[in-house]
Amino acid sequence: MMMQPQRGMFHSRNRLISGLAQAVVIVEANDRSGALITARHAAEQGRDVFTIPANVDSHFSAGSLRLLRDGAKLIRDVDDLLEDLQGLRTTPTNTRRVPPAKSIAPPVEPPPPPTLDADQQRVWDFLTEPRHVDEITRAMGLGSGVVSTLLLKMEMKKAIRRAPGGMFERR
Repeated sequence: MMMQPQRGMFHSRNRLISGLAQAVVIVEANDRSGALITARHAAEQGRDVFTIPANVDSHFSAGSLRLLRDGAKLIRDVDDLLEDLQGLRTTPTNTRRVPPAKSIAPPVEPPPPPTLDADQQRVWDFLTEPRHVDEITRAMGLGSGVVSTLLLKMEMKKAIRRAPGGMFERR
């Protein structure tokens, strides 16, 4: 049975969400965003609050930038988040396995991580070389929000990494 959203319940819901989370990450929030309620509850509950830097002249970023001013931790990407959450990071991002110099066998492409869902597998298969997020979005035929969510989940699974300039590549 699906319940319809009820006005006035958002504060309670946001308090529960922040209580269940180890940390809260605010990506973009204006000055009146409900995400700021979640961030406030998280801080009151002793949870870490993170935010990603945003365009300083955009009113869509005013709340995120206020969080930074008020003590939220600045992160640039998922690696910053995992590093700050201590112990969740499994391998350094800048190390790659290189075959021994004497090996005559061609390098074998590592298999995709076993936990990819069907859409994530499609993205993995498309990333035979570094690709821009817009190119991935067009190729997948999905909305940019859906693709952004897929890419974030894949980053957290350490299947891909974000490169400068909106580029993504396999790990």
